[in-house]
Amino acid sequence: MPAVAALLMLGGCASQYTAVPPSAFPPPLMEALQMTVNLEMDEAFRNYTHTETMTDLRAATWTMPIGPASVDWMTSLVGSRFTSIDGGNKAALQITPEIERVEFSLPTQTGTDFYEAWIQYRVRITNVGGKTVADLPLAAYGKSREGLMVGAETGMADALNQAMRDATAALAIELKDNSKVFGWTRSGAAAGDS
Repeated sequence: MPAVAALLMLGGCASQYTAVPPSAFPPPLMEALQMTVNLEMDEAFRNYTHTETMTDLRAATWTMPIGPASVDWMTSLVGSRFTSIDGGNKAALQITPEIERVEFSLPTQTGTDFYEAWIQYRVRITNVGGKTVADLPLAAYGKSREGLMVGAETGMADALNQAMRDATAALAIELKDNSKVFGWTRSGAAAGDS
C-alpha cells in the first residue's frame, strides 16, 4: 500500500497549464498606404499551438495556442497600413507570415520575477510576379512580472502578448518606409534583397 500511495503522489505532481494570450490588439497609428495586398495566413499559422513538457521533477506540460492571437495582430497591423488586405488578383503584394519557433521560461527556472516568452516569426512578401521581395525574420520577446495576484497561466499569457506586441512594432518599422514598399511592388529581386 505505501508503494501505491507513493506512485499516486508522484503521478499527481505532473501539472497541465494552458496560457492563452489575449487577442486584443489596438490598430497601430500608421499612415494608410493606398495599396491593395493579400494577407495569406494558412491553417498552420492560424492554429499554431506550442506544447512543451518541462524536464524538471514536476514535469509540467504547457500548452500555448498562439495562432489565433497572431492572426489578430497581423490583421490589425496590415489592415492599418494598407487600404485593402484581401485584394485577390488586384493585390500588389502578398504577405505571408509563419511561426518558426517558440521558447519560454518560468520564474522557477531563472530565479527571477518574470515569465518570459520568445516567438520567432517570419514574414515573406512577394510581388505580383510571384518573386520574393522581402524575407523578414521577426525575433519577438515579452515578459511579465510574477506577483501574488498573477497565476502562472496569466503571467505566461501576458508574456506571450508582450512578445506579439514586440513583433508588431518590428514589422511596422519594416512597412513604414513608403519608398521601400513601393520598391517591392516593382522589384524582381531574389529573397533577402529588400
